[in-house]
Amino acid sequence: MGGLLYKDFVAIRGKKLIMITGIALVLFTILRVVFPGSREIPGVMAKNDDGEVLNMIDAFLWYGEFCVLMIGYGQVSASWYRTSELDEKNRVRNYFSALPLRKQTYVAEKYIFTAITAYVWFSVYMIWHIVFSAFAGEGFLLMDVSNLLVGMALPVFCFALLQAALNMPMLLLLGREKTKLILTGIVMTICMCVLGFVLFGDVGALANWDVKAFMEWIKTHDFEIVLTTIIAPLITLVLYYLSYRITASLWVKKEVAADE
Repeated sequence: MGGLLYKDFVAIRGKKLIMITGIALVLFTILRVVFPGSREIPGVMAKNDDGEVLNMIDAFLWYGEFCVLMIGYGQVSASWYRTSELDEKNRVRNYFSALPLRKQTYVAEKYIFTAITAYVWFSVYMIWHIVFSAFAGEGFLLMDVSNLLVGMALPVFCFALLQAALNMPMLLLLGREKTKLILTGIVMTICMCVLGFVLFGDVGALANWDVKAFMEWIKTHDFEIVLTTIIAPLITLVLYYLSYRITASLWVKKEVAADE
């Protein structure tokens, strides 16, 4: 199992990712300490129509927090796809089938590696948020949105794992080409639905979206949001394990093709 995990770690260029992520966190921490949100710096302070003053460094670093969350989500999705694709492309599955390993071990490693990736990136995001919040200016206008993001971070990574739980069986059992066709069909269907809404739906309702009213709704339903955050990992764990069990049982019966 350890050898398989290391193989996939190398496949996604894990050492390079760790180095880049570590350097980015160190630089961010230094910038946050040197330029805290409470410090008024000439040239970077902005005022809105209500007379509220905003430190643009806070706003810039807040967008960085959002980017870290999205990058982490993307890395979780890329981990299971990239490693499985390389195994099929390099035809290593026949090699592994000749080794004294149980077939379930190969499938289990894919699920474990994806789960580890999700945990690592969730940890990176939490470190970023803690450093950002510790030095944010008092009354920072986007702090409520930042707190909302941190509340939704765990469900976001749970969703990434659920996506992996749905896609990995197709990728392992059907192959990358058939999986690409299926995923392309799903994406095209979603795009057609969005296009239909833009052409025939009430698009004006989006333009009149009240952000403050939305934040008030969040505060009113904070208990339900916290409950969702608690339940989401439990549901994800159950569905993720069921996906593994189904995939492993089908993988044992599957004959490895010559081109795999």
